[in-house]
Amino acid sequence: DDGYYLDLEAGWNFISTPSVLSGGQTVRSIFGDINTAGHSLYLFRNSSWRPVSGEDPMIPLRGYWVYSSGRDAVRLNPDPGTIPAPVPLQAGWNAIGYPGIQQASAHDALSSLGDAWSFVIGFDASVQMYEEPIRRDGGGSEFLYPSRGYWVYADRDWALQPVTG
Repeated sequence: DDGYYLDLEAGWNFISTPSVLSGGQTVRSIFGDINTAGHSLYLFRNSSWRPVSGEDPMIPLRGYWVYSSGRDAVRLNPDPGTIPAPVPLQAGWNAIGYPGIQQASAHDALSSLGDAWSFVIGFDASVQMYEEPIRRDGGGSEFLYPSRGYWVYADRDWALQPVTG
């Protein structure tokens, strides 16, 4: 089985999947056993927050906010034969998912954005705080990590492409 575990910390987690998940995996089937203390899962899309329905699929390359009452893990089963669709970004802040399966510098991980981004900000769930912003014009050498969500500031409408190969 080629699945992997997505670790959750107690509190809010900003997570993602780089892969299309195998058929039948809905938000409810993935997170149904997690004690979310009554919190909805959220997706930030088109400049607004949206609670995620239990029947929704988990869309690759999008950043999701999920609350866990304690440390836990969920299993994700990718569909290895399917390449994720690019994620359209609007000028301004966008919640994205990390586009690859290996950690990489922000510059490399976001290479499909070229010079269309200015900042990327991660969230450290273990301390429930945002990380220092990474500036594209500062070199972007700091690392981004798989299965994490990020805020990216797009200077113009563009699309985040999956990392393939």
